[in-house]
Amino acid sequence: LCSAPLDLDAAVATVSYRCQGTTYQREVFASHPNQAIVVRLSADREAQITTTIRLKSPHPSAQTVVSVEGQLVLEGEIHYVEDVR
Repeated sequence: LCSAPLDLDAAVATVSYRCQGTTYQREVFASHPNQAIVVRLSADREAQITTTIRLKSPHPSAQTVVSVEGQLVLEGEIHYVEDVR
């Protein structure tokens, strides 16, 4: 069983599913003004989530760093090149 409601008022995409007796949930929120993507992973039983998280970008100057607050941050510059045809 899997459900994936999208709450446009709260701007949160949620996916939940049950596997081997545990219900997992993933909530994702993106804010352009705050330049943030927030992901919350949860399970209804303790010690059920093990994960590796990476941020990837096709832009050469992008790099992933951990901030002093413990946040995973993708930073770099994107240079816009006008397409002249």
